[in-house]
Amino acid sequence: VQKIPDEIELTIGIDLGTSYTKIVIQDIEMELFYAVCPDDNESSLFPTIGYFTGDEFSLHETEGSKKFSNLKLNFLEIVHSDGCRNKKPFHILVLYLAKLLDHSLKWIRKISPRFENANVTWDLTLGYPSASFGGATFGDDIRTIFKDMARYSLKAHYDKKSSSLKDVRNLVRPDPDTELKGASY
Repeated sequence: VQKIPDEIELTIGIDLGTSYTKIVIQDIEMELFYAVCPDDNESSLFPTIGYFTGDEFSLHETEGSKKFSNLKLNFLEIVHSDGCRNKKPFHILVLYLAKLLDHSLKWIRKISPRFENANVTWDLTLGYPSASFGGATFGDDIRTIFKDMARYSLKAHYDKKSSSLKDVRNLVRPDPDTELKGASY
């Protein structure tokens, strides 16, 4: 008889910083919090940068990869433009967040036997800027845009094949109200 894995729902909070990003996982059932660490590193800060090898995105530098930094600032520069969800800085942040979710799942399974064979689902809480940037004031539109970013990141995470700009462009629909499971703000 094959045992069906436990289903565990976790809340993951991501504070997308300008230079560094912090990830915290909440296990409500066990009343525990975990600060996720990058690879065998004791720091809980992830550099807010990514790397492309061709069209494939990664959190890690490899031979021949091209570094992309200022991910958040590049996005904030276009956030008020029409169709910002269809622009490269939005897509790169979706990829970055999806890769952070991938890493977090591997990390939590590694540190606790409770998660090793469990079917883990995320409720994602993504922090967003609330004041202003470069003289532009953020209103309710920033909340909606970051909510969409969280949804598309979860979709890319669950769709294990979504690791390129082309994949993300195909995920992002003209209708930002497309319902995707598990995003909150």
